[in-house]
Amino acid sequence: MAKTPVDKPHHRTCAVMPHHYFLAETDAVYRENRRMIETSTRTARLAARTAIIRIPVVVHVLFHTDEENIEMSQIESQIAALNRDYRMQNVDNIQIPAPFRAFAADTLIEFELAMRDPDGNATIGVTRTRTSKTVFPYDPTDPQATKKLDDMI
Repeated sequence: MAKTPVDKPHHRTCAVMPHHYFLAETDAVYRENRRMIETSTRTARLAARTAIIRIPVVVHVLFHTDEENIEMSQIESQIAALNRDYRMQNVDNIQIPAPFRAFAADTLIEFELAMRDPDGNATIGVTRTRTSKTVFPYDPTDPQATKKLDDMI
């Protein structure tokens, strides 16, 4: 009996952290700038902050088929999950490994969909772009990886 080939499910990943690690290993200027930012951030928090900082974000949805064009409710639920994590209100925070519990804290940071674009115009904070591409290959060893991905869109 002949076997029918099975398509592997597509697995999507964000390229930000692999690219960050690559730059941190290979680019001395990037590495030094990150160190300065970390030092500045560490020393700037001498007094406890009590107000919540809300960071406006834009979600860019790239889709090839209509099924990949995710619903607004999914975007909103992911931002809500992110906020729970940053505010340490996620139900699984009791599972934080013991060595890291001392560092776990409510960051008083929340994310929200942007209401204004850089020019001050009203926005819903979501862009949707249909693309002919079905995959976005990423090479973490390529310093031009992000630019190449941008050029593909």
